[in-house]
Amino acid sequence: MILGGKSIEERLNAGQIFRQGTWEKSSIKEASYALRVAKDGIVVGGKIYEPERDCYSEPSIEIEPGRIAILSTIERLCMPEDLAGKLGMRLDYASRGLTGLMGIQVDPGYGQNHSNERLFIKVANFGNETVKVSPGDAIFNIEFSKVENSITVNKPSTWERIKRGLANQETRDWTYMTKVNFNAQDIESQVIQRITGDVDSIRQGQQSVVLFGVFLVSITILGAMLGLLLSVDNAPTWVAEWGWVALFVLFFVATGAITWFVVIVGWGFMQASKSRQAQEKEPRKRST
Repeated sequence: MILGGKSIEERLNAGQIFRQGTWEKSSIKEASYALRVAKDGIVVGGKIYEPERDCYSEPSIEIEPGRIAILSTIERLCMPEDLAGKLGMRLDYASRGLTGLMGIQVDPGYGQNHSNERLFIKVANFGNETVKVSPGDAIFNIEFSKVENSITVNKPSTWERIKRGLANQETRDWTYMTKVNFNAQDIESQVIQRITGDVDSIRQGQQSVVLFGVFLVSITILGAMLGLLLSVDNAPTWVAEWGWVALFVLFFVATGAITWFVVIVGWGFMQASKSRQAQEKEPRKRST
């Protein structure tokens, strides 16, 4: 059974769920409670702000796209043995890309052995814009369910467990998702550049083919005209003397032009192939 708002308020007035002085009535909802963000006990941009010692000085906590942070609650917990909590992200922040990376259950008895225990929630920004969270903002919901025959398990404080986990990490800014995003952008940029380069190469090749075609057609027409003049019976003497020479010159020029064109085009394809292979090897080197 999930507790409704009136039942939650009765429990809170009886000193259960949250410790006195850390909760407020306006956060009680229809069947849940809206948890507020504290300005200490957080990890933002790889920097640790110790509970009750280091306060975040900026007016808002900025979580950039692809970044991860640890937030804590103003509410201090003292969960009774017959209740368990279930955490969730409020719609206003979930719709902006903020996602919780944590276990959603709050066990019965949580906070009973530690007078200043609170919830520490790891969040990630999967959106496209920076999400700003001000201390005091209610960005999480917790609903409470009845539990039967629970047991008590003594655990160290959650913050100490978090710090032990952070101590074993080389970096605490959790930029992996950002790096993945940047790598995806690099790949997209490389693909666009490659397509643009291929299009430019095709255009240049087309221009070369057109020019060569015009040149070859011109030589062919000129050769045909010379051949026609040589076939005329009453052709002038200079045509008979120099016509065959001109025809042979045109033949050799056309043969040389065809050979030159084949060599140049082949060389261009070889260079383009080498360039493409080099570009394909470069991302592999980056990834290793």
